[in-house]
Amino acid sequence: MNYTYYKSLGLIARKIARKIGEQLVENLQENAIDIKADQWSVISMLRHKRESSQKNISLEFGYDKVMVMRIVQSLIDKGLVTKKICKNDKRTRIITLTEAGDELYKRIEPIAEKTIREAIRSLSVREVEFYVQISETIINNLDRKSG
Repeated sequence: MNYTYYKSLGLIARKIARKIGEQLVENLQENAIDIKADQWSVISMLRHKRESSQKNISLEFGYDKVMVMRIVQSLIDKGLVTKKICKNDKRTRIITLTEAGDELYKRIEPIAEKTIREAIRSLSVREVEFYVQISETIINNLDRKSG
């Protein structure tokens, strides 16, 4: 396959991520929830992993350190996460959801699911599964190359 700007996998992946994020924020605003897509990503990650270092958040989402610090601080200011120093490494900051963060996750999860349903509404279950499988294969190919 020859490179074409308009068919570039990177461009397409970025557009999908951006548009899903924009739709999520719109759906959240309709429900009077003031959370940005990147804040939701961190809340969701923490809900599933229970805690994470700021460095791991950065690696998970490809955010730089400053962006992670900004997101985490905004979530701290809203009372949704806490930050503590790691017992084993004083340089590491561990981020966890608060009870309010967990409650907000429970409110947002159905809205996030609705957003995904909107994004895939014209696709069959098989097509979505195939898309996920192909995407995971591409990620694994690139991880092997860089690792």
